[in-house]
Amino acid sequence: MRFALTLTALTLLATPAFAIDLDQDGHHAPPQGQDCDDADATVYPGAYEACDNRDNNCNGQIDEYCGYPDTDGDGVPDVNEDLNQNGNLQDDDTDADGIPNYLDTDDDGDGVPTANELGDANGDGIPDYLDPNQGGNPNDRDTDGDGISDDNERIIGTDPYNADTDGDGIGDQQELGNGGNPQDTDNDGIIDALDPDDDGDGIPTLDEGTGDADNDGIPDYLDPDIAPIDADGDGFTADQDCDDANALVFPGALEECDGIDNDCDGDIDEDCDTGDTDTDPITTPTNGDTGDTGGDDDDKGGCRGTGATFAIMLLPLGFFRRRRN
Repeated sequence: MRFALTLTALTLLATPAFAIDLDQDGHHAPPQGQDCDDADATVYPGAYEACDNRDNNCNGQIDEYCGYPDTDGDGVPDVNEDLNQNGNLQDDDTDADGIPNYLDTDDDGDGVPTANELGDANGDGIPDYLDPNQGGNPNDRDTDGDGISDDNERIIGTDPYNADTDGDGIGDQQELGNGGNPQDTDNDGIIDALDPDDDGDGIPTLDEGTGDADNDGIPDYLDPDIAPIDADGDGFTADQDCDDANALVFPGALEECDGIDNDCDGDIDEDCDTGDTDTDPITTPTNGDTGDTGGDDDDKGGCRGTGATFAIMLLPLGFFRRRRN
């Protein structure tokens, strides 16, 4: 009995009480795991097999894919782009963008080139270039849930805490496009994900939206050839009108005393009266009441006020005073 207990104790002492992962790559060394080199974080089961005379993916073979064609030059041989291993490279399209992986330099469509994502940062067994939301590694969390990791957003220049960085109604993921090079539709040096007017036609992307007014297959926000919009029907298109949702606001409109820029000149209520310097109850700032040192005509333009109405109300009183005299 004592001999049996001693053997049991020795066995427990010889067996680690916890799984070992010295290189912190998410894969444990034997016997708990199958990491064939637990001192190298780039070597683990399912890792990308680089041409470096090592068994990176722990499958017992070294550089097994080296020398194979790599049509898109992304560092992943075509044979590895055939994910379903049916011999047809055309039907493997991870991000469903219409470009098969073997021709796509950003296989998962996360805005980061495949060539820069050949590892498995979160150790989930899915190579980063096929994993648009890695999630497991704190450095790869996707705070705003737009399918682009926070780290990648910082590299690109978008806001990791806002799924629509430029606030134009089109999400960052959609505006980043495919191929690892965020698109710049109007070639103004500002990528679409940061550009409030993606196509540079003078109409904000937010106003154009994803419709296709001319039915040419190009969304309005990416189509500079679409006719300008006059949403409020006041005769001025959105690129001319400072408020294309209000038919009473347009260039040259009468400036009302209402706290908005009615005539689109950049000033608000600029013709409105500040006083009645001649004490005749007509408070009109610049054009008319000649007795005012600074007043606007109550009946010849400018900002419409209440002074003229008040004066009319006083006229009967003056009339009765004259009759009594």
